[in-house]
Amino acid sequence: MARELTDKEIKSIQRIQLEMLKEVDRLCRLEDIPYSIDGGTFLGAVRHQGFIPWDPDIDVIMLRGDYERFYRTAINNIDKSRFFLQEERTDENYRWGFTKIRRKGTSFVREGQEHLKMRTGIFIDILIMDNVPDCIVIRKLFLFFCCYCRFVMWSEVGKKTEKKAFKRFLYKCANHIPASFVFKQLRAVRGMCNSADTELVRYMTCRYTYNKKLCGIERRFFDFFSEYRFEGAKFKGFAEYDAYLTQLYGDYMQLPPEEKRKSHMPVSLLEINIED
Repeated sequence: MARELTDKEIKSIQRIQLEMLKEVDRLCRLEDIPYSIDGGTFLGAVRHQGFIPWDPDIDVIMLRGDYERFYRTAINNIDKSRFFLQEERTDENYRWGFTKIRRKGTSFVREGQEHLKMRTGIFIDILIMDNVPDCIVIRKLFLFFCCYCRFVMWSEVGKKTEKKAFKRFLYKCANHIPASFVFKQLRAVRGMCNSADTELVRYMTCRYTYNKKLCGIERRFFDFFSEYRFEGAKFKGFAEYDAYLTQLYGDYMQLPPEEKRKSHMPVSLLEINIED
């Protein structure tokens, strides 16, 4: 039975996520790998110097080339007693095109995803940026391809949870396309797009939910980084924080109405079997 998280559970999740963010930061500093905290995490660092109180989520963002260095470093150096690096190369049942760090000793299953076979657990997301073609025509094809990949990957969930009958039917059809085939297509397209630098970059398998008009973000944000205080520790973030957060959120220092200051992340399973 799915339910909303309690305030106490949100704080417990945030504590574990902070532990994972510190591990990502440690691994990046081992090989001087650039990264930025992202989304609500970056907003929280700037506006609250920590978590947005009602947001049990941490996002990290990096360019594809830097992520591949991170992957090699993490495979060899991550604390395997506590953490699991999850992507298609480490979990054959994983369907999402971005990476998660999972906390071992926990279970976390979101509503509608109970039947998925991939490993579960409290997580943070590592969002990987690929080049967006500069040519407008090719860019439109590229964005359509990204939409297609997202649709197929989500079809395993959408075929059960989508409320509209026709769209649910489309998800059932798309679900016949193996995830492994989509990952193969993604690797081929990434290889072509990343052969030369472009003005914009984006993650290919999830939307810019903060600003749906964005085709991507400017690569220049990845040129300079600063350190930002977050829950008493310091993490890397884009130096041009004001321009970046304004692009994503508009007036980002303005708090949302009180009725919207709550998490909406229904879970069907949450277990924390680790000691404080």
